[in-house]
Amino acid sequence: MTARRSFKLWSARNARLYPRGGLGKPTGVRGVQLWRKIGDPAPAAESDFEFVSEFTRTRMTLKYQMTQGGQTVYYQARWVSTRGETGPWGELVSATVVK
Repeated sequence: MTARRSFKLWSARNARLYPRGGLGKPTGVRGVQLWRKIGDPAPAAESDFEFVSEFTRTRMTLKYQMTQGGQTVYYQARWVSTRGETGPWGELVSATVVK
């Protein structure tokens, strides 16, 4: 099962990642780290998340198992600079894995 979501669409809902209102990467940024938690309850701490990957392009494809269909997935993201420094966390976003 593949869930596709344009980062532009996802990030448009996540205004904290784009403080100037644009959808491109800020100057000095190499990519974005994406973290997730699959299933309820909602994450209570940063340690509840698993690292997905660091993305340098605006399109991301995430794959889920058929058994995960119907579950809620919680995402958080943060920018990574060209020096490897991480920025602040964006807002928590959730989505349901398609059955």
